[in-house]
Amino acid sequence: MAIDKKIIVNRLKYICEEEKLKYKIDSLEAIANISNGDLRKAINILQSLSMMGKKINIESLKQTTGEISPKSNIKEVLDSKEK
Repeated sequence: MAIDKKIIVNRLKYICEEEKLKYKIDSLEAIANISNGDLRKAINILQSLSMMGKKINIESLKQTTGEISPKSNIKEVLDSKEK
């Protein structure tokens, strides 16, 4: 059973605040989207980002998971493929 994305985002936000991790809310939303309602997967992604010493943001998420947020600008993605 998939968990609502709002619940996942709130849990990730709580973890970030407790662990004193700097984050951007859009990156937590992207992690929730990537996890497809799987809270454990979302927490594992967050843990991977934090262990690598990266800030919790869209750019570090793309570098770590290879995934992009559905809100990503298609032109930005295509331009990055040309480089």
